[in-house]
Amino acid sequence: SFCTLLMASLLLLLFAAVGAMLVLAWTSFRLRKSKSRGTRAKVDAIVLSGPSGVGKGTLIKRLMETRPDTFAFCVSHTSRPPRDGEVDGVNYHFSSKSNMQTMLEKGEFLECCEVHGNMYGTSRSALREVQASGKVPIIEIDVQGAQKLKKQQGDMSFYYMFINAPSVEELEKRIRGRGQESDDKVQTRLNTARAEIAFMEANRSFFDKVLTNVDLEESLAVMNRLFKLYCGL
Repeated sequence: SFCTLLMASLLLLLFAAVGAMLVLAWTSFRLRKSKSRGTRAKVDAIVLSGPSGVGKGTLIKRLMETRPDTFAFCVSHTSRPPRDGEVDGVNYHFSSKSNMQTMLEKGEFLECCEVHGNMYGTSRSALREVQASGKVPIIEIDVQGAQKLKKQQGDMSFYYMFINAPSVEELEKRIRGRGQESDDKVQTRLNTARAEIAFMEANRSFFDKVLTNVDLEESLAVMNRLFKLYCGL
């Protein structure tokens, strides 16, 4: 009868509407879930900056010891001679000023600076080498180099962290504790440190995080939490 057909049609329309609503709800859920997975920004490198003697190298060493499958050191070039115990290709790629100048002119460096009379630079090939291994490069760099790096990074995403000492007095104690520097060189490093700290304090937004390295293991724990939260690592 007409009434039966009408009821059947209405039921079909109702089922179709409910089905469409369920499909829309499921699609919306999947989109929200997909977006939530993508909220953590992936980074192309971690950049640790700060004055000489604040413990950048020690923190990097501990990061790679505790998370060897995640991080690898991006080995920079330098024209300074090796210190006791340093290995070419591990601590730095030790080179000459003339060779580094040639590399700079060819555009092979992401950044290159002269510090305390020596050249330091992060090469594009060193960064690519770590990235090709599937690990996240850690770049150790001074503030001058970090400024140049940020200008040259293009569409790459870097996480910039400034490592600081509790005080300049503590920093001097750490530098003198190395037993490798003359008084003149210690004062030069301290003057550079004051300038770098002044830059950080005047340009807080330049760095993603400022970390005062009081205790090594506590600093390491903070770094791991930050890398997980902001870098998806």
